[in-house]
Amino acid sequence: MTPKRGAEQPGSSEQASKPKECLSCRVMGTGVLAGTGSYAIWQTRAVAPGSPGQKKIVAGLGLG
Repeated sequence: MTPKRGAEQPGSSEQASKPKECLSCRVMGTGVLAGTGSYAIWQTRAVAPGSPGQKKIVAGLGLG
């Protein structure tokens, strides 16, 4: 017996509430996050300005 159209199925409300993202949105989001993390890690270099404590915080943000 097949379910009728519009009938509630377990898990269907969870899927309906999630917005679908297009491929270009995923690619751009991944690129932005990777770039931000790379920049944060770049700022932890020894010659970059800032105290050692600040660099540890920035490194944690870049890796997290």
